Amino acid sequence: MKRSLSTTTTACLVLISLATAAHAGFKLKDADGNEKIDLGFRLQVLGIFSERDLDGDGDFESFDDFRVRRARFRLKGTVNERFGMFFQTDVSGNDIQMIDAYVHLKKDAKLQAFVGQHLAPANRQNITSSGTLLAADRPNIIYKTLTWGARTLNSFATATRGDTDSGIRGTAQVRDTGVTLFGVNEVGGNTHLKYHLGYYDGISAPGNDSERTTGRIQFNFGDPEPSYYSVATYLGKKNTLAIGASYDLQSDVGNSTFQSDYAYYSVDIFGEKPVGEGSLTFEAAYSDLDLDGRAPTVEGDGFYVQGGYLIRNEKWQPWLLYEEWGSNDPTGRGSGEAFRVGVSYFMAGHNANFKIGYESVSTDTNIGSSSENGLDTLLIGFYTTY
Repeated sequence: MKRSLSTTTTACLVLISLATAAHAGFKLKDADGNEKIDLGFRLQVLGIFSERDLDGDGDFESFDDFRVRRARFRLKGTVNERFGMFFQTDVSGNDIQMIDAYVHLKKDAKLQAFVGQHLAPANRQNITSSGTLLAADRPNIIYKTLTWGARTLNSFATATRGDTDSGIRGTAQVRDTGVTLFGVNEVGGNTHLKYHLGYYDGISAPGNDSERTTGRIQFNFGDPEPSYYSVATYLGKKNTLAIGASYDLQSDVGNSTFQSDYAYYSVDIFGEKPVGEGSLTFEAAYSDLDLDGRAPTVEGDGFYVQGGYLIRNEKWQPWLLYEEWGSNDPTGRGSGEAFRVGVSYFMAGHNANFKIGYESVSTDTNIGSSSENGLDTLLIGFYTTY
């Protein structure tokens, strides 16, 4: 990478100086001590030192960018043990956008429902909390699902690789509107079954009105993961092995320039286990995207593997990630791989932490209209959830 050491060092010092302790959200309780309102926020500020074809000559030049990756306000309200609601806005773009707005219905742990706009369970990472990510951000190929754009990202999932993009976009950031049934049930000993079944608007092509169906099943051996959402690292708080599988289907998806049927399948494994005087976290998944052969540079299959080890003082966690995607294009366009390595420092667990990482992307053909088939990125970021 072509950048000065002084620029990177200065950026590190600026972001480190922002680090202060964080705590749980602000909570209001009724006279009986029951939690009624939970108000909080999430802020992730990044320094990205990467490469881009700035002058259009086909060669990459050094490109440095400071970015607010996520800036969110949330409000959770609980009416009683069977009825609640959740709202979340995001202001990391040019406008304030409502990204989550749903009612939470609960009969018991085995039968619950989200009704409204929320994340669909197309794979484990699609319902993993952005406040608990392991390798600085999600794997780049996670965005292959429908409302995530059916695309591949790079630079720690902050930029879209144009030759992998379907161009399909929903009305909200990676969310969909509909209903998801979910629940957790102990099925014997230390084995727990977790399920999701969803029915949503999806993204119908103009002139069509089809619905999206999504399902996920997961078995946990050891500690359960009872929440709707997953966590990418529990920081030593769980001892569990999870095996899951998901599907995501809709006919006649698209926009004014693209239309096809859509099918996405994935299988995954996740584990967190005490090892030595620390805790090991690992996760791997394989996925397959089918768009009826209409977008060979976008469709295909791939996998990722990531892992981290929380050192015994529960402050430092080195991590790494490797991922590959093979497109259906006979020239190999849209195919590539990425490798990340880095470390997280936890000042207050997931409430306040600092991450630094390096990512190297290589592709089978040149990236976009450039003459380059490799891209390196250094990331420095401060992550806080209150």
